Amino acid sequence: MPSAAPRPPLADRLQAIVDRPTGFEDRLQAAADAYLADAEALTADRDALRTVFLELVAHGQTDGHLRAGDPRPLALTLWSALHGLATLTAAGPAPPLAPVTLVTLLLSGLARPGAPDAPRAPPRAHAALAVVRRADGRYLLIRRAAPRPGGGFWAPITGRPMAGESLAAAAAREVREEVGLRVRIGRELGRGTTADGDYALTWFDAALVDPDDTPPTLDPAEVDAAVWCTPAEALALRPLFPATRAFFARLAAGAAPFPRDDAPPP
Repeated sequence: MPSAAPRPPLADRLQAIVDRPTGFEDRLQAAADAYLADAEALTADRDALRTVFLELVAHGQTDGHLRAGDPRPLALTLWSALHGLATLTAAGPAPPLAPVTLVTLLLSGLARPGAPDAPRAPPRAHAALAVVRRADGRYLLIRRAAPRPGGGFWAPITGRPMAGESLAAAAAREVREEVGLRVRIGRELGRGTTADGDYALTWFDAALVDPDDTPPTLDPAEVDAAVWCTPAEALALRPLFPATRAFFARLAAGAAPFPRDDAPPP
């Protein structure tokens, strides 16, 4: 009998659960079940597993199930609780809490007011996002520095306009300030909101003006890493905001960067 194909690493299996087109609670429960059922979790790369739960909680915030804000404390609480329960399970006696009970307790007091699908309040302000691209088809993603909201996440460069500044001008200025590169702002690609729901976000095409081999000069208060990548390579970075993942997934599939319903008006 041929041997079974090896399973992908736990972090990859969890990421596949995070990316499912199902409700947040379903994904959270499936991730908990997969984590608790796999003894590999006790020896796997802890940073990779933490990153998956960080992204999972960011999905929960975007879906409107959790309060907006920095996802790191909740993600690490969830990861730590599951890791402790997995340790108890591996130690022999049955854990005192079933996974579904644990997840329920973790979410209690953290759910947004009202029904789980209650709409968020309208964004308070506007921000610009620059999709910086080179002539060779690679895109610039930065890893936000820890003090920033969403610190540790890979994302395109974003920022708020100054008084009297257009969103397009703000996008170019933020690129120059955060990574020291000059870009030419082109067409509006689409519109959405930031992961915390606080800002209406306009996405702009931003073609690199500097030579392709110009190294970024990072502002350490804003950015702790930057990388040029293809859409497929972008999807391998962890963690990504759900909107960033959806954008590059569509590019990797050869589709328009935004669904028709999200396209800007003519």
